[in-house]
Amino acid sequence: MYLEAEINDVIDIICPHTNDTDEDRYKAQYHTFIQVPYVSYESCNVTKANKTEKFLLKCNRPFDENKYTLLFQSWTPYPRGTRFVAGQSYYYITTANGSPDGIDQTEGGLCETHNMRLEVHIIDPSPPVPRVTTTQRPKDTTTSPLVHTTTRKSVERTKRPPPTGMFKSL
Repeated sequence: MYLEAEINDVIDIICPHTNDTDEDRYKAQYHTFIQVPYVSYESCNVTKANKTEKFLLKCNRPFDENKYTLLFQSWTPYPRGTRFVAGQSYYYITTANGSPDGIDQTEGGLCETHNMRLEVHIIDPSPPVPRVTTTQRPKDTTTSPLVHTTTRKSVERTKRPPPTGMFKSL
């Protein structure tokens, strides 16, 4: 999936959630969401020796709501936080296979089998456009269930086949 965002836009990465019943336990999904360099994004391979990879969210509690919020800021108060730069792309994958035993898998997984990867390109802000007053709110668009985006000017463009079941943009 490919998304374009501006500085100060937000993406919520929401772990798959299911009810704690006998039937739903078989539907539970387990994922690890990782920010990676382009080479890992393309190969679906996480090299633990690579210091540029950041483990953002481990979805290991399918019966509890769990999320991670990405705020695309040009500065960060955290020493190891990501500074987002307009004109650059940032890459996110999960190499887990969806099972509890495969949550720490470092290659292949759902990235390879279901194209569970996300590229976010930070666009340069355009000059201010005069606002048009309207009485209707824009409708939300849904592509899949894991990533919610909140932007002033959200633009979604598909470069690759859409993933099945992990990302959702609003």
